[in-house]
Amino acid sequence: MKILLIRPPLTFTNPYQAESIAVGLPLGLLYVAAMLEKEGFEVSVFDGLVNFDLVRRSGVHFGAGWSRIKDCIREKAPDIVGITNHFTEEADMAFKVARLAKEVDRKILTMIGGPFASTCPGELLEKESDLDMVVTGEGEYTCPETVKAVINKKALSEIEGLAYRANGEIIVNNRRPYIRDMDSLPYPAYHLVDMERYFYLQEQGYATRRQVIKSHKIPLITSRGCPFNCTFCCIHLHMGKVWRQHSSGYVLRHIDFLVKNFKAEHILFEDDNMNLNPARFEEILDGLKTRSYKIFWDTPNGVRADKLNETLILKAKESGCVFLKIGIESGDQYVVNKIVKKHLDLNKVIEAAGLCKKSGVKLQAFFIIGFPGETRKEIKNTVHFSLMLFRKFNVISAIGPAKPLIGTKLRNECIEKGYLTEQIETAEMQKRLIARQEMIETDGFNLDYLFKVIKRYELRRRIITLEKVLISCLKKPRILFRQIPEIIKGNLKAAFNELRREFDLV
Repeated sequence: MKILLIRPPLTFTNPYQAESIAVGLPLGLLYVAAMLEKEGFEVSVFDGLVNFDLVRRSGVHFGAGWSRIKDCIREKAPDIVGITNHFTEEADMAFKVARLAKEVDRKILTMIGGPFASTCPGELLEKESDLDMVVTGEGEYTCPETVKAVINKKALSEIEGLAYRANGEIIVNNRRPYIRDMDSLPYPAYHLVDMERYFYLQEQGYATRRQVIKSHKIPLITSRGCPFNCTFCCIHLHMGKVWRQHSSGYVLRHIDFLVKNFKAEHILFEDDNMNLNPARFEEILDGLKTRSYKIFWDTPNGVRADKLNETLILKAKESGCVFLKIGIESGDQYVVNKIVKKHLDLNKVIEAAGLCKKSGVKLQAFFIIGFPGETRKEIKNTVHFSLMLFRKFNVISAIGPAKPLIGTKLRNECIEKGYLTEQIETAEMQKRLIARQEMIETDGFNLDYLFKVIKRYELRRRIITLEKVLISCLKKPRILFRQIPEIIKGNLKAAFNELRREFDLV
């Protein structure tokens, strides 16, 4: 039984998207591939984002051309093609891969999995006739069990975490319990992809996390699940509410493996809750400090501000932390607690920001505006809170409008109260998302208002940045003098950006 796992290319309708395209390892596929290999199956991986021979035609197509993907399927002659589908707007590309597999050989079984597929497995099977199965939640055990059932011609009805067709009927089985013993999982099957290709693309500007200078960046997930109830988040449908973690020893051995085999220079801890267990987090930091090698790291998906303390922040700095990110969501305590339901004390955020500045750890933050029930005054409070964090503690924040993702409480409320400007599932979905036409409007605000708020916020932050740079130059004129050649050449933007980096304002 041969299995081919594919990450589809990306297709956009607006060429400006090419400027922000990012490529990272397909960790989900590599975890599943490792478990399939462990069970003795022949597995190959084709990453349509890095094996590219086509960059743009009408609009932007990034990644392998469809003919190349079809040739790969034909060459590998798999019995099963597994396809990852991470985001809503990528569903059409996943469907296209399934259709190509069927064009090569109608006997090929097509299977799709990933975060978006987990939110609506039955609907995906209804929409795409060339799709045979959908894996929901974690696929490490569901996929091998499904392959064994296919080989032995056993019924699929008892396989938890699987949706499929039988006699023209769509059947969605019960969800599989989430993996509790995380250390039982093998490392991702890195050997099935060209790691050097990812490093090369990082150097060419396609890195997923562009704030990081080091080229050998490797993502790592040390825990899964989230026990919190943020209304805008759909992670529960994919990874559940129970937080499960690799032991600190497993994490450190995994990093050792990446350094030894791939010369890793920077680890991207992609967890949603890296520091939920502060004791485990501290053990990892202590372990990194004792390593003979020097590794850098950051937390691009964010950590809990109320789980940070001075000891952890100091150890983070000593162990190679480049920056921490925190999800704040709103600068208004009522919105945080009653609307977003994050239950995060904003005083803890201010405390963490002060400790990070004191310890020399860069801090970044996420904010969201435009929730149903949120007033214009509360939206302004978020802007003011974010600017205060930047002015006092150099915390650089991103503010974006709320998006009613499928499966979230936010979406359900928007449907119930009629706040959606359009249904997410329409044929124009991809075009709207890329055009930044978000999908929530209430009696309190419309989309134009939200985008004007964001634009004004970005302008005010640039003004504060300029003030900070000028003040810092007065204190340290030698740094300014180093930029004189660029200024004389007229490269004012380059000089300014370099000064921002010098003064930790990026």
